[in-house]
Amino acid sequence: MTGRALYMDESAYLQMTAHGRESLPREACGILSGVDGYAMRCRPLANESLFSHSFFVSEKNTAHVLHQIEQCRETPLAVYHTHPVTQAVPSSLDVRHHADPAVFMVIVSYKQNIEARVYRIDSGTYKEVPLFRGKGRPSAGTL
Repeated sequence: MTGRALYMDESAYLQMTAHGRESLPREACGILSGVDGYAMRCRPLANESLFSHSFFVSEKNTAHVLHQIEQCRETPLAVYHTHPVTQAVPSSLDVRHHADPAVFMVIVSYKQNIEARVYRIDSGTYKEVPLFRGKGRPSAGTL
């Protein structure tokens, strides 16, 4: 597992949490992209699941957003989704379906107050890592 923390621009964080709030009571999902380990953009995806307590995005829609990220010379740094009524902890389904251990998983809970937590997922296990939010990129020594 690489990367000890997720560094995220405040505007991307606010867009991500707004997307989740607007999607309630359904789960929201998307990709956070950026450069050099710094998440600058929130890229919402349409949740195609028929169920309110899960999310699904087709390969076609995912490929479209990944192409946009590539065109901007950015990298996908995290996949995010929301838990409208449960804590911001990965479910067994979240862990099982996380495709890339190099990409963080961000879960935003709306159970009480908005709470975002970040995880590294690899080989069926997860570990929480810090989330740092701010305006502008941190210095290279911090990443």
